[in-house]
Amino acid sequence: MKKCPLFLTIATAVLALSPTACDKKGGNPDVYVAGHEYNAAKNNTVATLWKNGEAQRLNDGGSDAGALSVFVSGKDVYVAGIEVNAAKSKVATLWKNGEAQRLSGGSSNAMASSVFVSGKDVYVAGYEDNAAKNKVATLWKNGEPQPLSDGSSDAEAYSVFVYGKDVYVAGCAPVNESKLMAFVCKNGFAQTIQTLNDEKPIAAASAVFVK
Repeated sequence: MKKCPLFLTIATAVLALSPTACDKKGGNPDVYVAGHEYNAAKNNTVATLWKNGEAQRLNDGGSDAGALSVFVSGKDVYVAGIEVNAAKSKVATLWKNGEAQRLSGGSSNAMASSVFVSGKDVYVAGYEDNAAKNKVATLWKNGEPQPLSDGSSDAEAYSVFVYGKDVYVAGCAPVNESKLMAFVCKNGFAQTIQTLNDEKPIAAASAVFVK
């Protein structure tokens, strides 16, 4: 079965601007960057958030971890990513102001690829393996998972964007042995999934923005 391309890895760094948090002298916005740093002492990667160039380590460096997305809402900073547990499983993780929340149980692989905050609601897009070891495209809302694919084959969600009451998710799912479908879905319903490549054999949607 054709796999979704692993272009979203822990090597990815993402950036967010906070226009409401400006310094008093120059009016410059705070700049947040999420990614990882290599820990030579323990030979692994550390999930890292940089604010204006100053690094904040999000895990203790005892295992591999990486940050894939950052979102600033008011005074709160949210970072989505992964952390490898003692069983060597990837755990979908959301850090809020540096405190980790595990979105997956840790018995199977999962990843949090994108975070978006709307009001009091926190949305995270990613995937979680099912019992058959297939990746299920998943949207977590306030920590509660909502599957976006049926689990019969691998599918991954890479990006989430909330516009009003509508939630859009972009990602990738195999159609058959030779074709990958780039998709965007609205409000999580399968019947609203739009195939973005009807003719091309391979495609993946990595980000969505609504205006």
